[in-house]
Amino acid sequence: MITPAYSPTATERVLPRMALDFTTGVLDPRVTFTRASTGTFVGSNGSIQTAAINGPRFDYNPTTLAPKGLLIEEQRTNALSGVDSVNPTGITGWTTFGDAAGSLSVVSDDAALAAAGLSGLCSTGKVFKLDNSAGTTPFYARVNNSITLGANTWAFSTYARGSGSFSFDVNAGTWTPGGTSPAVTSVYQRLVSIGASSVSSNQYRVSVTGGSVVYFILMQAEQGAFPTSVIPNTGTSITRNPDAVSMTGTNFSSWFNASEGTFVCATTGGNPSTGQWAVPFDAVGPGNELYVRQTSATAVSSVINGTGSSSVTISSGAAYTSAIAYKLNNCAFAVSASAVSATSAVPTTPTSLILGSLNGTFFLNKHISKLSFYPQRLTNAEVQAFSK
Repeated sequence: MITPAYSPTATERVLPRMALDFTTGVLDPRVTFTRASTGTFVGSNGSIQTAAINGPRFDYNPTTLAPKGLLIEEQRTNALSGVDSVNPTGITGWTTFGDAAGSLSVVSDDAALAAAGLSGLCSTGKVFKLDNSAGTTPFYARVNNSITLGANTWAFSTYARGSGSFSFDVNAGTWTPGGTSPAVTSVYQRLVSIGASSVSSNQYRVSVTGGSVVYFILMQAEQGAFPTSVIPNTGTSITRNPDAVSMTGTNFSSWFNASEGTFVCATTGGNPSTGQWAVPFDAVGPGNELYVRQTSATAVSSVINGTGSSSVTISSGAAYTSAIAYKLNNCAFAVSASAVSATSAVPTTPTSLILGSLNGTFFLNKHISKLSFYPQRLTNAEVQAFSK
């Protein structure tokens, strides 16, 4: 039999030796996943659901139901305490003040919760109602002794629907928000206020202006510059532990090539903070690693053996695909088809692949959708093409 001649294109020249597709909603058996607590995610039906301890979270777009991939987040605590943020039975724990026409109550809102995919968590269908429809000045409700802020940045969030003007912040001191919250609409959506307080101890406060009526649920107060997935609590602060994802032993060595290779990783957008998140591959430890990281809201760079390449600019919070190729004194890196940036060193015999964090720090805090490994140092043109 004579094999016909064939001239492959640049992107057909090689096939990946290892390929992970997290958009399938199934974890490859070679991947080890742990998380010492439950965690929430948006399921394929668009509803927020709870993953069991050590259960991976495959997120979906709540509107289009398109798969996002595997969610990897750092540890966070919903520090709000004193009220049930999931299935309230009354307004115990709240103090109200302001316009005499205003009121706070607990009401049923089953249909609206179901339409927004929240009924899986909020199983009783009860929500808080802040009604100042007959008022002309603001009406406030605060949770007493609910959080201790300290001199840190905090992300306050809640799901809300209604009409008029709704906001949430701290009750005293100076609250300096890092941005404006989206306007409340007739459909439940997550509203976020990020800022820092000038005082060390305070309360979580919600308010509406005159003529406003707002329904809200799933309140959250977490220390950090961006909100993470919902951490439901029923009266006391609750911690969601970090996601740990790795490939070790023969699950790693069976496909890895220490002398040369190319990784291609696709991530979703979101959380455009100034923190650093490993994007996805870590080898042995500081000074002997191979990874891509987001160093700011609009910059991504690669690191090989502790040496970073020049940063590549991306849009704040955008999804991107990165490609990093390595071979002794001949490395390359690109993001979203950017110009290729070069580094030289090669890590010494890595023994594991760690996804979405760097030795348990600098978490991705978003999704990995796909990851592939090619056992060759692809050409610069291929590195650029594969990063589209």
